[in-house]
Amino acid sequence: MKQEYAIMEAYRNLADAVIVMAAEDYQHYLKQILTNPEKVDRKMLKHFRQTEIFFHSRYYHCLTDVDGDYLLDRLRKQVYSDINQNQTA
Repeated sequence: MKQEYAIMEAYRNLADAVIVMAAEDYQHYLKQILTNPEKVDRKMLKHFRQTEIFFHSRYYHCLTDVDGDYLLDRLRKQVYSDINQNQTA
């Protein structure tokens, strides 16, 4: 029983890590697009779009019950807040 719990916990940790990495990537790309649009190329836009698509994918929904649109909205708000804080500082 303990071994089954340990395996499930390992899978949960892996799923969480995948989502955290995608969230960090999304925020990075969005911040670059908003603050340095002249440095944005097709490759970055492609990665940004792929990351956004991930949060609506079946794979994402297999990893979590958190609504993808809700999470994207929260991530956007955090990026906008960070940008505003940097501009007023």
